[in-house]
Amino acid sequence: SFADTDATLLTAHTGEVGATWTAHPVYAATPRPTITANGVYFPALPQCLVASASPPNADYFVEMAMDFKTVVGTLNVGPAGRIDPSVNTMYWARYHSGNLGFELYKTVANTTTILGEIVPYAFPTGTTHVLRLTMVGSVISLDVDGVNLITVTDTAITAAGKAGLRAGGTVNAAGTGIHV
Repeated sequence: SFADTDATLLTAHTGEVGATWTAHPVYAATPRPTITANGVYFPALPQCLVASASPPNADYFVEMAMDFKTVVGTLNVGPAGRIDPSVNTMYWARYHSGNLGFELYKTVANTTTILGEIVPYAFPTGTTHVLRLTMVGSVISLDVDGVNLITVTDTAITAAGKAGLRAGGTVNAAGTGIHV
């Protein structure tokens, strides 16, 4: 979880099981994400934050709860997995507030490809939903609140890498937009 004092940088936060967060070097926006009301707020975009834990193999899921505070501009946030912490390579999913739907992507050596088209989804302000990006072999999927929205087969990224969060779009004020 992100339980911590408000305004703590995510990169200064240590989770309950000892995980720490680092900013992916390709995503250089500053200021960095901070803790706000025990969630993550993104004051500058784009961002990709990588958790320190190393999965034992490439078959795992990354899960996060998203709290949709208000719509201010466009913001896209979601889980990322099989992240290479030195180059821009990962699978990632997102909710895009401008498109009002979920999408599934891969980025390999800085080239991004959409794997799953926009799946329209009602995400009213003041609600929270759980996103799960699952990677098992070549099967990559996105579930929301336990319901599968997108499943694809892709063999581009096979290393376990790391898990993390990825965000882009326009910046929202603290207390608005999407918080993790």
